[in-house]
Amino acid sequence: MQGRDPHLYLTKLRHHDAVCNDGSKAGYYIRKVNDISMWVIYLEGGNYCNDVGGCELRKEQYRDLTSSHFWPSKKEGEGILSTNYYINPLGWGSNLVYVPYCTSDLWLGDSSAEDNEIEFKTEFHFRGARVIRRVIEDLLDSGMRHATHVLVTVLAVWVSCST
Repeated sequence: MQGRDPHLYLTKLRHHDAVCNDGSKAGYYIRKVNDISMWVIYLEGGNYCNDVGGCELRKEQYRDLTSSHFWPSKKEGEGILSTNYYINPLGWGSNLVYVPYCTSDLWLGDSSAEDNEIEFKTEFHFRGARVIRRVIEDLLDSGMRHATHVLVTVLAVWVSCST
């Protein structure tokens, strides 16, 4: 039960419209197993930006949340994405998918840099909704259409401070 490859491997989306803030191709990490009936999809959280200054600061301080250029080719699954039965007894034998967050729009956006340049004077893409759609399309083509159990989860941490 512990001898499985603990890594998830990067797949960049082939669709030109599924991009990160900087226009780099979005993607996902996957570890496939022979049993296509069970899938766990984890959407990474990471807050958002809502003005040009905030997005520029985000790009400087959290480059992996705005671009795929710095993503490694593989990641080790942890927690709900672990392949270790003792850590993840319900999902260790499932197809595991991790979708990094690089769109700064709470997975809701569907506007290109061209759209935003006219209205907001910015060159950022906000394509979170389209990224999710394209990931699901890829996974359906990879066997998920035959699944009997699919768990989709997202981690979103909201911190509110007042003075």
